[in-house]
Amino acid sequence: DATINFPVIPKEIIYLLDASGSIGMQRLTQVEDGVSYSLKHLNPDDRFNILVFKDKNIPFSPISVKASAENIKNAVDFLKEQKSWSTTDIYDALRTSINLSNPFVPSYRVFISDGIPTVGIVDDRHVINEISNLNDNKVSFFTFGGGVNVDPYMLDFIAFKNRGWSTVVDREYFMAREFSKFYDEIK
Repeated sequence: DATINFPVIPKEIIYLLDASGSIGMQRLTQVEDGVSYSLKHLNPDDRFNILVFKDKNIPFSPISVKASAENIKNAVDFLKEQKSWSTTDIYDALRTSINLSNPFVPSYRVFISDGIPTVGIVDDRHVINEISNLNDNKVSFFTFGGGVNVDPYMLDFIAFKNRGWSTVVDREYFMAREFSKFYDEIK
């Protein structure tokens, strides 16, 4: 049996991290640990960015950056500064991530949330349909959620309609480990 090794194609990953009040600090810390793991395991030619969202978006950088040791360290520090509070505008975070300047191909969005919007467009179907139409298959969305209060419908369909997959973990304390596995599959 011959094994064919395909070259790894450089990619862009934009992490969309829900840090609203409904996430809570325990879930946020778990997710930060998982994202930190994935940042440290990016391929050398990959690019990344982080968009923390609540009622407004908080970008790590105006554009995606190379996966250098310095950029990864700065991103991990940026994650550690985040606090869980405020309301959740899922639609605006997803919309903003689709329309980022200086796009890189292929480009993935890793959407980490409980999938429960509280401001902006709050109807699941409306968010899913609007985002899928706006995206028009430009980028793939992979969704991840965990804990007791999660809307798997929102997370599953955002991923399904945008060429990705979804993972929902039922226990908060497994989120970091499960996110690491989730990322390894995307990588």
